[in-house]
Amino acid sequence: MTQIQWSLGNHCNYNCEYCPDVLKSGSIPFPDPDSFAKAFIRIYDAFTEYNLQIIGGEPTAYAGLEQALLLVRKDPKKKITIETNGTKELSWWQDHASHFANVVVSVHKRYADLDHILKLVEFLKVQQVEVTVKFPIEPTNWNEIIQIRNSFKYAGFNTELQLLYKNFTKGNNQYYEYSQEQMDYYYKDKGINVNQIPQQIEQIKIHKLNQYTGHMCWIGVDQFVIDRQGYVFRGWCEQNGTLGNILEGSVVWPTDPVICRRELCSNGFDLQARKSEKSWGNL
Repeated sequence: MTQIQWSLGNHCNYNCEYCPDVLKSGSIPFPDPDSFAKAFIRIYDAFTEYNLQIIGGEPTAYAGLEQALLLVRKDPKKKITIETNGTKELSWWQDHASHFANVVVSVHKRYADLDHILKLVEFLKVQQVEVTVKFPIEPTNWNEIIQIRNSFKYAGFNTELQLLYKNFTKGNNQYYEYSQEQMDYYYKDKGINVNQIPQQIEQIKIHKLNQYTGHMCWIGVDQFVIDRQGYVFRGWCEQNGTLGNILEGSVVWPTDPVICRRELCSNGFDLQARKSEKSWGNL
């Protein structure tokens, strides 16, 4: 299934200190709603099977999303995932939840209304929407976040702890100063044993095991990304440049992998694309 990640903008109603301004300042306006709706349909028509991941900023703040969702016919092979802080009123979700196969709700302790989020995830579960509740966690509020997370976990919801980077968007290989005890808890919580730790994306980036220079990479085949201006790339690494602009309708979707020319593959989404092990530099 093709994975597509679309960043709708950098407007967010939260101001978390661990999130850089480039992801929350609102400096980049949302796309024109009509152009966005047409782009939404172009993706729908271009692929027989996909998972479109909508990210932000806070994507539910964009009114154009509502318009686009109503224009596409629901298809179980064409899934839509949205990542949200869950602040949108419950009535919005009552109108639009059925369009989403998956909803990822991030609980940011400083701002989150826990009662509202609990009602939201309960509603989504009843609607048979897959829900993951993520808990960004800092070393200094570790115990408090664990307690909140456990209250959701024991209520039967799928939950995840999310470690935070000091250099988020700037390489993503420097965690906050977590203690060894906290890291041990994190890996045990994920069900990862000592032998599996080096294979995790977090460890690949931390220990710079993410050097695929010269390898074949299936970004642009397995997955695509769309930036806040509508430009389509193979991955967030922008390997081989833009494929066109989805808002303008000028996109050429490739079918062949590319030779990685980056020093390090530092984006978690890009790292999920297939990489060759033996075909160094050979198409």
